[in-house]
Amino acid sequence: MTAAGPGILAPPIAVNDVSKSFKDVQAVSDLTFTVRRGSVTGLLGHPGSGKTTVLRMILGLVRPAAGDVTVEGLPFAHLRRPASIVGADLGPGGAHPRRTPLGHLLVHTAAAGVPDIRADHALSTVGLSDVAHRPIGELTPGARRRLSLATALLGDPHILVLDEPVTDLNPEETHWMHAFLKGFAATGAAVLLTATNLRDVEQLVDHVVVLGGGRLAFQGHIDHLRRARQDRLLVACSDPATLATALAAGGVVDTRSLVDGRLAVVGAPAGAVERVAASTGVVLYAVFEDRVELEQLYRQISSGQFVPGASAAAPAGFGVPPARWQGQAPNPQIQPPPGHPPRQWHGPGGAR
Repeated sequence: MTAAGPGILAPPIAVNDVSKSFKDVQAVSDLTFTVRRGSVTGLLGHPGSGKTTVLRMILGLVRPAAGDVTVEGLPFAHLRRPASIVGADLGPGGAHPRRTPLGHLLVHTAAAGVPDIRADHALSTVGLSDVAHRPIGELTPGARRRLSLATALLGDPHILVLDEPVTDLNPEETHWMHAFLKGFAATGAAVLLTATNLRDVEQLVDHVVVLGGGRLAFQGHIDHLRRARQDRLLVACSDPATLATALAAGGVVDTRSLVDGRLAVVGAPAGAVERVAASTGVVLYAVFEDRVELEQLYRQISSGQFVPGASAAAPAGFGVPPARWQGQAPNPQIQPPPGHPPRQWHGPGGAR
């Protein structure tokens, strides 16, 4: 990698209180985030959430109505040799189908002011040397995506800005792209990419920035989202507070009350919960396993419908129930969804 340009102490990319509208459509509102060195950051959101507009503002193709965007501390237009600092791929559709990959890259080396030898090097880097002279129209979708990446690499940049780089790739090409971008970031470089579905990049990104309607819906490390999807038990019982206290005394401290009156328990098997309940006189009505899927959580966040602790089995999520069950069976409407049968069922009189 080449040495970093001006503003080396500044973050590779910084988006500061940015807003942008097109006629009557507010594309982005008050958006702030940074991209770190040595990381792959995913800018995620549904179609129309503002992802591509943000990329175009970073690259100086769209001017924000408010706020500012910098690359290593400077607006993109002020970079002295931008191709040596940031490489961009906004999609594979710009290559003429009759042109060869080498010919396509040579057009871009001239435009970027970099030596023609960089075209050969870029093709080798992305594994396309063998098809350098084949018409682009004959390449597979994965190979055309690699060609777009090669175009972004021509100036030997240390920042990559990529729009949907793994969309519609087959598993082999997806694995290749993941490995390449992880390796690129591991050199101390930075990657910002967009995706519509979190599952496409879950194993690739370190940090996620989720947009919902052009606004920041979530920002943080991917592990923060992963922890929210932990396996858990949903426990319907006669006294959730007493059971939670007894579980905590035994080292199970991750328990939360659900709006529907049940207790969500993380980190304890059903048998342990049953033993603790029996020892404290708490009657168990139902215990079954539940999991908050990461993709479901992401879609809730990006659509503005995030409910902490919600899942298909507990749509109301965490919260104080309107009335505590006092020795009564749970509301008959509170039942496991299809495919989630109760692990145990006990009548009001206790275990059978």
